[in-house]
Amino acid sequence: MNIFGDLISDVGTKMSANQDAALLRVNAYAYGDIALLVVCDGMGGEKYGELASALIVKALNQWFDSIDHTLSIAEIKDSLYDLLQQKNQQLYNYYLQRGYKIGSTISLMYIQNSQYLIFNIGDSRIYHLNQHIEQLTVDDSLVNNLLLSGKISLAEAEGHPQANVLTQCMGITDDFSPHMYVGQVSNQDVFVLCSDGFWKSLTGEKIKFYFQPELLDDLASIRSRAERAIANNKFFGETDNITVLACKCQLADAQSLDLEREKINLISCANVVLD
Repeated sequence: MNIFGDLISDVGTKMSANQDAALLRVNAYAYGDIALLVVCDGMGGEKYGELASALIVKALNQWFDSIDHTLSIAEIKDSLYDLLQQKNQQLYNYYLQRGYKIGSTISLMYIQNSQYLIFNIGDSRIYHLNQHIEQLTVDDSLVNNLLLSGKISLAEAEGHPQANVLTQCMGITDDFSPHMYVGQVSNQDVFVLCSDGFWKSLTGEKIKFYFQPELLDDLASIRSRAERAIANNKFFGETDNITVLACKCQLADAQSLDLEREKINLISCANVVLD
């Protein structure tokens, strides 16, 4: 599988700091590409919100460099679970020691040998596009719970005054209960990861419009479509941090695959650490 993509993280029109963080790593091997895609949305106020998201993304970046990518998808799942559980506890310990809660959402996708693995906590999303668009993640939010229980309609969910209330995120408690999924990657699949600042102002059909697989031929086309989507968000009044990461997967024959090398290494996060 040949994988290429890009990410953009925008501070938005009113925020003074970008609490979002994102990571896109792709390594090329003789048997196909291996990829790690991550979007995190930190919380805890402008002074602290960027700490949690940066901590998680930096740890995952180091993990990608050190992990044996020939491990099975089940072994990769266990390794990622252990790492993320440790980061969750580290953030929670910060609260116990300092009395200030900080946390982060996470949407993570690992792609290996035509399989994907997803970890999801919070309301950052992962979409799958091919012939149709499908949301692969579950929103850990009060509004989504009300919607699923039938207490509010889809129309009432849009613009709901408690839209930002999460029922789970990393670091707020010592409980760590991520949603985890394994699935298959097909030729021409596009995956879009984004923070709520991106998807709140865009319907699924709008996201499909911007990231139609047939329009994404190379890195330049992905960046152009992402820039247009973010500009659309701002035009319609979105003021939050806006982050979107998109990648496309294409089947490749053995002769077209490169020898082992680093293909894409993109990271966007605040240059801060927990003290």
